[in-house]
Amino acid sequence: MIINQKQYELSFILKPALKDAEISGWVENLKSKIRELEGMIDKEERPTKIRLAYLVDKQAYGYFGLIIFSISPDKLKNIEKEFKFDKKLLRYLMIYNPQLKIKERPTKASKIKQPQIQKEEKVEKIQMEELDKKLEEILQGKT
Repeated sequence: MIINQKQYELSFILKPALKDAEISGWVENLKSKIRELEGMIDKEERPTKIRLAYLVDKQAYGYFGLIIFSISPDKLKNIEKEFKFDKKLLRYLMIYNPQLKIKERPTKASKIKQPQIQKEEKVEKIQMEELDKKLEEILQGKT
């Protein structure tokens, strides 16, 4: 990483009508633009189709993707300019975090809680004869 570069996280949502080839092409175009501006891709998550929490441009679904990259702050504006006129893009969010640690995003499988097994309490096994004796004692005490 060059000294004057900063690390950014770009989250984006693409339109749901796009085909896989169009999505891959859009992501590759973005990555090549970052490299042209002397940036470096640190991490990329392939866009996956998700249900949106609310309608965005009358769309209930979208392809959510993430790219973490390093670039000079003055060149970042060139990337943002392209987003304003991009018809394939529903929303994007670009953040800068100096302590950004690259980590894996949890998958759906890891979010599912595993059932906890309760430990069985030790129960003393009482013989039938002992049980009968105790019952007789109790019943005799009541009469």
